[in-house]
Amino acid sequence: MAAMGCDFARAFFRPMAPVALAVIFVCFWAPLPAAAESIAEAAARFEDAYREVTPSVPVHEWFLPFDVADRKAPGSIRVVSVFGAPRQSFQPGHLHSGLDLVPRRKTKDGSGPVSVLAMGPGVVCSVHLSEPHTTVVVRHLLPDGSALFTAYKHLAETWVEPGQEVDASTKLGRLFTAAEAKRLGGNYDHLHLEVRTSFDDRGTASWLSMTREELEVRFLDPLVFLKSRLAVLAPMPADRVQAFVAAARELLGKPYRFGARLADGAIDCLGLLFYAAERVGCGWRSYSVYPTRSIVTRELGTPVPGLDPVARRFLDFSRLRSGDVLWLLMPVKNPAELPIGSIDGQNVWVWHTGIYTGDGRWIHADYTTGRVAEGRLASFLEENGFAGLLATRMSSGPAPARCLRHKPMASGAPARPAKPPEK
Repeated sequence: MAAMGCDFARAFFRPMAPVALAVIFVCFWAPLPAAAESIAEAAARFEDAYREVTPSVPVHEWFLPFDVADRKAPGSIRVVSVFGAPRQSFQPGHLHSGLDLVPRRKTKDGSGPVSVLAMGPGVVCSVHLSEPHTTVVVRHLLPDGSALFTAYKHLAETWVEPGQEVDASTKLGRLFTAAEAKRLGGNYDHLHLEVRTSFDDRGTASWLSMTREELEVRFLDPLVFLKSRLAVLAPMPADRVQAFVAAARELLGKPYRFGARLADGAIDCLGLLFYAAERVGCGWRSYSVYPTRSIVTRELGTPVPGLDPVARRFLDFSRLRSGDVLWLLMPVKNPAELPIGSIDGQNVWVWHTGIYTGDGRWIHADYTTGRVAEGRLASFLEENGFAGLLATRMSSGPAPARCLRHKPMASGAPARPAKPPEK
């Protein structure tokens, strides 16, 4: 965000005659009259620009905010200034609350103004500040039920209004051209992009966050966010996925018993994962018996963006792939582990797991029936009160911290006939 001094809500800037141009520049560069005010005090002045509206659909997929050829490619943008850098504008010494960026090619055909697009579906909750700092803020609904905000600053024109629903194809406005920015006396021909977990400050924390701790109360590093959320996770090669799923299916009908590893013919939900993982990777003793630790260390794959976690009501089965490992979540504390995340504002822990087999189905050691079974995932989630799930995906195979080679897990007693798969 460039250094300017008269950065107030639109209400503070009335249309002025062209003859007052010199006065305008003096105003822009003057110190803020309320520079010493708190974030809460400053927020009150911007309340009228805010609309409290909840988006109707969650964001399952994120995109770059420019109309570039590949909106999933981080290499399509050029960074002008990074998150957290010190600033001397407004409140001197505040930290940069966003990422300044431009597309590497200004437009697809290399000419004309640069349009700024929403990064995902949401609703415009604020359009505030005046030229050259005009900002559009979009509120997003995440798959875990929480809110996230993206803010787009330094727009020469805005094409949306507060309360308007948008999606990733919606043009919010455009950037200044180099010539326009020069006339305004600053380098405003870039996008100042913010990713926020809160907008309770109504935008004022952008220039009033003085420490890293204060900054991280509301802001995420947009570059880190983009790199993690633009990633498209490929599954394992088809033959490895087939071997992984086929190994799990060998256990159909086996009895369920907590902690069992087939020594007596029984197995539990983690045991099923270990048995299948052994067929495509390291020995079954290589893997952690603590689900949260396994997820964090990515032993059985990387958390899938948009499914990390996802509330049951927002689960989009088209985003799952055969061979994905599913970790089912409840807001019930597991004293042995830390929560893996939150759903609808409540911490959640892993209480069951299995393997997705495609077409809305999964295979798991079912503690409710006492058998390894393959069935409909949606009905199991609903009938057993799970809040949602987290999915991990292996791109090449399991990756435990230590790969142990030892005697394979025995298949144990012959399987009892399994029930026919649910239709």
